[in-house]
Amino acid sequence: MTPQDLKAFLAEHPFFSTLPAEDLAIMASYAEYANFAVGDILLREGQQATRFYVLREGSVAIDVHHPARGLITLMTVGKGDVVGWSWLLEPYLSQFDARVLRPTKALVFDAVALRASFEQHPALGYAVTRKLLAQVTKRLYAARIQLLDLYGISNNP
Repeated sequence: MTPQDLKAFLAEHPFFSTLPAEDLAIMASYAEYANFAVGDILLREGQQATRFYVLREGSVAIDVHHPARGLITLMTVGKGDVVGWSWLLEPYLSQFDARVLRPTKALVFDAVALRASFEQHPALGYAVTRKLLAQVTKRLYAARIQLLDLYGISNNP
């Protein structure tokens, strides 16, 4: 995928589509296209968060380790979703595992270099931070609904 193809893809993606052309060019300069096979690990809980991913196709499980129950899948994400945001805030450690469930194509961002570029482009850093916080909020809401369902909490006596 050429830099122009990356920029065009970003311009059409809901996460990036509102960014100005110059910001899309900056984002594209930190991205590369990659393919992942079933079982590949994109993120590992507790490890340095140095990348984030925008899924073009496929599916990825967001997992957490439970001491007694082992690996628990919190949710599954797919085409169009963003995976990984721990790179944005100290201590820059992944909070979850991200495991490929189906062959997956993604844009992979060098999050360390991108984070450093936000010092020179604070408006871009602010825009990306806001977009990631929207993703976090969406995922927290989904987790809340899942917990309510899991524990059978109801307002009915």
